[in-house]
Amino acid sequence: MVCVVVAQETVGSDSTATSSFNESFQSPVNYKIRLSGSFGELRSNHFHTGIDIKGKNSTAGDTILSVMSGYISRIRVQHGSYGQCLYIDHPNGMTSVYAHLDKFSPEIERLVKEKQRATESFEIDYYLREDRLQVAQGDYIGDLGNTGRSYGPHLHFELRDTKTELALNPLYFDFGISDRKAPFISELLIHELDSNLNVSKKQFISTNQRVIKCKEPIVGIGFKGYDTMDGSSNYNGIADIKMYVDNKLVYGSVFDTISFEQFRYINACIDYEEKSKKNSTYYLCYRQANNQLSNLKGLRNDGLIAVKDTVNVKIVVKDLADNRTIKEFYLVNTNPGKPVLRPEIKMPTDINLRSSNVSVDIPKKCLYKPESLNFSYDTLSRNLVIGNPSIPCHSYYTVQVDKLPFNEKTKLFVKKNDQWINLGGYMNQDTFRCSVNRFGQFKLMEDYSEPTIKFLSDATSKLKFTVKDKHSTSGSAEDLFISVSLDGTWIPFYYKSLVNQLMIDKEELKGKILEIRVVDNAYNKQVLEYNLNN
Repeated sequence: MVCVVVAQETVGSDSTATSSFNESFQSPVNYKIRLSGSFGELRSNHFHTGIDIKGKNSTAGDTILSVMSGYISRIRVQHGSYGQCLYIDHPNGMTSVYAHLDKFSPEIERLVKEKQRATESFEIDYYLREDRLQVAQGDYIGDLGNTGRSYGPHLHFELRDTKTELALNPLYFDFGISDRKAPFISELLIHELDSNLNVSKKQFISTNQRVIKCKEPIVGIGFKGYDTMDGSSNYNGIADIKMYVDNKLVYGSVFDTISFEQFRYINACIDYEEKSKKNSTYYLCYRQANNQLSNLKGLRNDGLIAVKDTVNVKIVVKDLADNRTIKEFYLVNTNPGKPVLRPEIKMPTDINLRSSNVSVDIPKKCLYKPESLNFSYDTLSRNLVIGNPSIPCHSYYTVQVDKLPFNEKTKLFVKKNDQWINLGGYMNQDTFRCSVNRFGQFKLMEDYSEPTIKFLSDATSKLKFTVKDKHSTSGSAEDLFISVSLDGTWIPFYYKSLVNQLMIDKEELKGKILEIRVVDNAYNKQVLEYNLNN
C-alpha cells in the first residue's frame, strides 16, 4: 500500500514534488472497511470503477467523511446510476467520489434544494467553484445510503485523476483494508478456434485436470474466477491476471486504472455468449481484434496459443496484497497433422444492411471481430432481426425505417428474456430513426400505455408513491419525466427508478393539494392529485 504525499502525484507517476502538501488519505467511514465490490470487477456492460464499502450494520445512515481536505467540485443527483453523489477535488491532483448517499450534510442539502427549485428538476449536475464549499479532512459530508442503481446500502467510493478523470484503484492507497485471501479459479474454459478465429468448440474443464486435449491447433483460454477479502464473503473482481505459455508471458490484464471511455470493452474481455445466454461470466485470456482496452498488458500473438503438439500453460491471478493462485496444465493437440498457422486477427469492417424500406448502418467500432449478421424485416408485423443477442455491440448504430404512417408514439422495442424493452426513437414525417447499441430481435410498436402513480406509504418522515411505466427503457430512450408541485409550486422530491419509488420529505408538505405529473417518452401522461388534508 502507498499513500499520497505530493501534489499532482498519481498511481505510477514519476513527477517531482511541486508542493509541501503532505496529507495522507483517511478512511471515508469511521469503522473497519469491509468490501462488497472491488475495482475492475466485471459488471453488466462495464468494469467497476471504485470499491463498494459495506455499512457497519448493513443499513443506511452511517456517517461518510471527506478522505482529504479539498473542495466540493460537483454535486450530482440521479434517479439511477450513482443516485445522490459528491465529488471532492484535493490538492494532490485527485478527486474522491462518494455515491449512493442517503442524504447530504445540511449545508450541501440546502445547495441541492436551491438548485432543484431553480431548475424545477429532480436530477441536477452542479459544478461548484473552488471557493464555494471547502472541506477539511474528516468533515461530515453525508450518510451512507441506497440511492440510484444500488441493490443495498453501501458507499461506492472512487478516486480519479482530477485532470484526466481516469479512475484509480483505491486499494493502491492505505485505507486500512486488510486482505490475506488469494483470488481463486473455479473452472477453465477452452476455445478451439478455426482458421477465421471463430470458436468451433468449447470445453469447460475442471481446474484439477492437468492434461487438456484439443483438435484445433489454435486455442484461446478463459476461466471463471473471483477474489475475496477479509471480513467479507462477497465474490469480487481480480486485479491482476497473467498467462504464460512455455514460461513466456503471452497475456496480461492489470486493473490499476480504468478509463470511463473504455469500460464497455468489458464485453470483449469475457465470453459474451455465455454471459448473454446463461449469465455466466468467464474471463478471456486472449484479445479480440477490436478490443482497445488499455489494461491489457504483455500480449504475445494477442494471447492466442499455437498448439503444435504439447504446450505448458500457467494462469496466475493476483490481488494488490500480492496474494496469488497459479493454475498449471498442458494442452495437447490430438490432430498433429493439421498445420499450425500464425494467428492473424482480422479487423471488423463497416456493415450496411438494406431492405426495401429499412437501412441499418453499423460502424466497425461497434464490433470486436468480423461478424456475419442475420438481417430481416417483416413489413406487416414490423418485426426486425439484426444479428442475435449473443453478439456484443460496443457502441451505437443507426436503424432507419421508411414509408411509415406518422405516429409520435412509434418506438423501437427489443426482446430480452421474453419481455419487450423500449429503446425509443422518433418519427420525422414518414421515416423512423433510432440509435441502437445491441443486436437481437426488435419490433416497431406504438406505446399508448399511460404511466401509473399509486400511493404507497406515509408511515415515516417521507410520503411515498409508486411511479412506473408499463415498459422499461434502455439505450438512448428517455426515462419518465416527473414533476411534483404543492398548490401549484414545484417542490423537491427523490425518485429511485430501480424500484419505481418516489419520496417526498414531509417537511416540504406545507400546503393542501399535492400534484404528481408523469410523462413517458411516448408522451403518455398521468396526473395524480393528493389531498394532504385527508
